[in-house]
Amino acid sequence: MAGLLADLATTAPALGRATAAHVISLPVRPAAVALRTSPEGLTTALAQLSEAGLLTCSYDGDPDAVHATITLLAGGTAR
Repeated sequence: MAGLLADLATTAPALGRATAAHVISLPVRPAAVALRTSPEGLTTALAQLSEAGLLTCSYDGDPDAVHATITLLAGGTAR
């Protein structure tokens, strides 16, 4: 799963948009189900990718309907 998200994070430079950021908004629970993992597993993977400088992520909504807003960072700016 983390590999899939890392691939998404590196897509921006491949598209010729080296300075562009891409924003994805998705409901956490359905996204986790689609990836055959738990919501906790998904948020852990997103946190690890954020720590690696590949994306930023914020969450909003009530506990039963949390949405993630993910900004894919072009080129993976290392911290």
